[in-house]
Amino acid sequence: NINKIGFENDWSNPINPTTGNQTDDGFNSYVDDWKGWDFTGPGGALTGDNDVASSQHGTMVAGIIAAKTYNSIGISGIAGGWQNQPGAQIMPINVDAAGGYILGSVVDNAIDYARHNGAKVINMSFGGIYAADQLDIQNSLRLAHEAGLILVAASGNHQVPNDLHIVRFPANSKYVIAVGETF
Repeated sequence: NINKIGFENDWSNPINPTTGNQTDDGFNSYVDDWKGWDFTGPGGALTGDNDVASSQHGTMVAGIIAAKTYNSIGISGIAGGWQNQPGAQIMPINVDAAGGYILGSVVDNAIDYARHNGAKVINMSFGGIYAADQLDIQNSLRLAHEAGLILVAASGNHQVPNDLHIVRFPANSKYVIAVGETF
């Protein structure tokens, strides 16, 4: 369970979000969100639902971070826990709309959701938010930073090969640790 306010009931089938009890047991305005929240609906609509399975890149990043250590499967994450010790708990939150377009108008809601629901670290593997959307996101980043969260974002340096010195928003925010690739 990820909800700090109350406890959301598990789905009867843990891989099928439609098997929840259709009640906001956690009293946070998100129904059956015990596995996180998808802030974008089908086709990029701003409806959202509790099915975070559409976040392919985010799922890969979370898997690399939290893969169990010494489990004989072949991968160990940096925060996967050691033998019988628990590792990182992942709160999947999706802001990736259809076609890989990030809707800046939902990023601030996602950051606030993570902050209100007990996140300690927020990883934002995206960049290039339109300037018009940055003010609300910057305010959410500030509030998360003031609450003690560690904020990490992709610098976006792979997007423009001839202009690698540009760090894209939100990685260029003073509240965020920018992460980039080298080659």
